[in-house]
Amino acid sequence: MEVTYIKSMSFMQHKQPRGFTIVELLIVIVVIAILAAISIVAYNGIQERANFTRAQSDLKSLNNVVLQYYAVNSSYPDTSGVWRSQTGSGDNYIPGVKPDFISVLPKDKVNSGSESYYYRSNGVDYKLIRHTQAEAAGGKGLPGVERSNNPLFDSVRATWAWGYSTSGGASW
Repeated sequence: MEVTYIKSMSFMQHKQPRGFTIVELLIVIVVIAILAAISIVAYNGIQERANFTRAQSDLKSLNNVVLQYYAVNSSYPDTSGVWRSQTGSGDNYIPGVKPDFISVLPKDKVNSGSESYYYRSNGVDYKLIRHTQAEAAGGKGLPGVERSNNPLFDSVRATWAWGYSTSGGASW
């Protein structure tokens, strides 16, 4: 007795799907969108912290330059009581410190226009701040990372500036 095998039985063959269903595609798209949203939020937070760290470093360096100038000259770099900013005065917003105390004054790369580093002194007192535009004037104020855990808030501009000052310059 001979057994024959049937190689092809059309009623037993199952066709394999050749693509993804719409539901599977939608699930993948939703997962990718969620991951992208998480990445963007994380990136923005990291970028804000990096900008804040840079500004902290810049202002600390500038404050040290002002204090070194005082140690040598027995007065702070004088602006005759007028505010000077990096946008208005260029690389000379703290007069008299270049090139003896610092070769180039740092600039706030994040902010521009009315939002930048500001310095004011009458020779006896000084104030050095990172200044942003106030919310009341249509600005965004300080980024969230600069509002939390920042001991250097400007008492006059608490939501839009921070920095260093002498006690006499604190109220400017």
